[in-house]
Amino acid sequence: MIFTDYTGGKMLLQWPAARKAVLPRFQAPINYMLLFFLALAPQAFSQPAGEELVKIHSVPAQSAVQPGDTLDVLLVVTITGGWHINSDKPLEEYIIPSTVTLTDSSFELVETIWPKAQLKKFAFSADPMAVYEQKILVGLRVKIPATAKEKSTLSLTGQFGYQACNDEVCLPPKKVMFTTELKTGDGGKKVRDDRFEKVFRKRSTTKQDGAR
Repeated sequence: MIFTDYTGGKMLLQWPAARKAVLPRFQAPINYMLLFFLALAPQAFSQPAGEELVKIHSVPAQSAVQPGDTLDVLLVVTITGGWHINSDKPLEEYIIPSTVTLTDSSFELVETIWPKAQLKKFAFSADPMAVYEQKILVGLRVKIPATAKEKSTLSLTGQFGYQACNDEVCLPPKKVMFTTELKTGDGGKKVRDDRFEKVFRKRSTTKQDGAR
């Protein structure tokens, strides 16, 4: 059984302490699915407005782009201490993954580069889970619309989807918006930021090694 605790307008979903250590493995998917269905309860039970457990900052690799270009964009994802979010590829199919989507169909999301997840054990799980904590870097490769006008400003908008949990409770799934302002035209300069090298160059090296 899953107990719910309503605190300050927030619905907290938690396992009874007496069952944490004895929950059979075959029951875990069923109870976890119930937890996720309960997480979709009415908006009245969602976390309070203004309390963001995950914050997104987007950084484009260039100061200006040309129509039809492919641009690298870095998402700096900051997760509040004491909380974690699921990786983009959870170890169990019933767990809600983290996702990135673009909300403007004129842009094409060519590739999403996720960091390696941590494997951690929690009170509510019989097995280790693949999660992200603290701060992660997510790389996006985005194709600029070929129809974009020269010397104009474009707004690249998207959503980062996640479910935040700590060692005891999980909150309802949520999406955070992010926006990157892009200028079109000549003279675009690459941003000097070592984080791009860390995310995108490492990915390119891995692909080349795998092709040998």
